[in-house]
Amino acid sequence: MAEKLARYEQYFARTVYDGRRHNAMIGDTDKLHWRTLFPPTGRSGTPQVAAVFTGMSRPALVTCINLVLELTADQWHSSYRPYRAGSDAIPLLVASLEDLTAHGPQGPTWHRAGANMPKRGLVQALDNTAE
Repeated sequence: MAEKLARYEQYFARTVYDGRRHNAMIGDTDKLHWRTLFPPTGRSGTPQVAAVFTGMSRPALVTCINLVLELTADQWHSSYRPYRAGSDAIPLLVASLEDLTAHGPQGPTWHRAGANMPKRGLVQALDNTAE
């Protein structure tokens, strides 16, 4: 998963030529490729990545999630890196299938990497809000 998130980071930074006349006239001819494929969400930054873990005991699951968060910190931890045009930290959300089954996606199931908040619903985790 750490390798995959690193590849996502490379992909999210990839630009394509946007030669529309207006953009060419103002010298803005590069566009992030992913923005040509995904509709705007109203959220700034790169698309969020959500991972659901299952198939192990609760202690093993916690260990696995913590290891994934440690191995992917370079991709999701924005305070370690200055903003670069075309790239930003990747919001990473993690949950267990057990929690999703018990509470649903809007229940207290999602943890956003780097957020010092309790688990929360999907929209709150995506928006990085406590409410």
